[in-house]
Amino acid sequence: MGDSLEADHYSFLEAHVPEGPTGLCITPHLIGTCNPEFNPFARGGIAGLNPATTRSQLYKGILEGLACELSLITEMLAEAAGDFGDIYVTGGGSRSALGLQLRAALTGSRLHVMASPEAVCLGTAILAGVAVGEYRDASQAVDQVVHEIAVLEPNQSIAASYAAQMNQYRIFRAAMMARADFLTHKEES
Repeated sequence: MGDSLEADHYSFLEAHVPEGPTGLCITPHLIGTCNPEFNPFARGGIAGLNPATTRSQLYKGILEGLACELSLITEMLAEAAGDFGDIYVTGGGSRSALGLQLRAALTGSRLHVMASPEAVCLGTAILAGVAVGEYRDASQAVDQVVHEIAVLEPNQSIAASYAAQMNQYRIFRAAMMARADFLTHKEES
């Protein structure tokens, strides 16, 4: 999908989402979990659906689930490494303005949106450029090719409006991870 077509797609979806929290809890573990708790048996789940749930609510619920998950990961990282206030984002999810707004609010972190949508490819190009002498060192390469296009500050009123849903997400996620742990142990026996 081209960049402008993709931007139009996100704009269309986000123009139709409801105000405020959806009340849905959606875990984004469609192919298992990675860091910080690797479990290939973890699966995505949706709680809170009812016959009146709309596509727009479901779309926003997915973005909320991603933001809740990132919030938990940043809490774990802060416990292990200390507090931090900045997160640098790239990739497909960085193209959703609403998703970024929710992630900034729920993590309480400034999000720096990077110009390159492909961080891994850019990192590889930087290393290759240093290896062939195009750049003196990695610092020079980063200074020349890594650029941010936006910085989003966390919105405390959005964060406050999601406090109850964040607590629901913690409970639902714990239940889903308990299921995954059960399946892990079942597979091992």
